[in-house]
Amino acid sequence: MQNPDHESAFKGQMKLSVMGRYTNGRTGHIEVDPSDIELERYNHVSGESSMPDGFSPRQVTIQIFDDGTQKQRATRIINVPR
Repeated sequence: MQNPDHESAFKGQMKLSVMGRYTNGRTGHIEVDPSDIELERYNHVSGESSMPDGFSPRQVTIQIFDDGTQKQRATRIINVPR
């Protein structure tokens, strides 16, 4: 998130959007509450979030936004193994 010569940590928000399927075959999207983050140059972030009963996650979209400006700085899409 930073250049090597940048001294302060990056502060912002991480938003997660989960796409998956319900047991009845319908596709659904769940927005997880945003989390405040503070990152140095390289960090690992982990956590858990509960999903509704009968919902199987298939893909998670991770968006990182600047604190204050809400400018999107990064996006990653991760497929969830079955």
